[in-house]
Amino acid sequence: QTGGTNNWALYSAGGQSAHAGNVRIGSTVAPTVALDVTGQVKASGKLTAGSGSSVFGNLFGRAAVSVSTSAVTIKASTQVYGGLYIVVGVTGVLFFSDVVHAMRGQGDSQITVISAHNGGGAAARTYTFSGENLQLAMASGTYNVSVTGIGPDES
Repeated sequence: QTGGTNNWALYSAGGQSAHAGNVRIGSTVAPTVALDVTGQVKASGKLTAGSGSSVFGNLFGRAAVSVSTSAVTIKASTQVYGGLYIVVGVTGVLFFSDVVHAMRGQGDSQITVISAHNGGGAAARTYTFSGENLQLAMASGTYNVSVTGIGPDES
């Protein structure tokens, strides 16, 4: 297709497609694996790795959410087996970065802040569970908080 807004080198209006060889996206260097991507990847759905892969469990991230003195869910539906979370918050020149392990159990839920770094005098914070949701509340102020983590497969 040429002459339009999208000048596609390869375009299909639908249906199934298959390719028997290796494919590289983002570079003209020959691919060395089935799908070889140079650059960033954006997926709107779940990214799944098969058995024997070098990525296990569930990798996830959450875009910034506003957290103040009332508890806000920062990770919904935590699994019983637990997860490891990197929680980063910022407000103006104040910021914090925490490494948190959270595990829900039958009557034995635990949240452990493994490491906490405060920049510029960031406010104290409290992690709690509300049902199966990991929540955060700040002692004062309102912070934009992002979460990245890894945990067991949630499928």
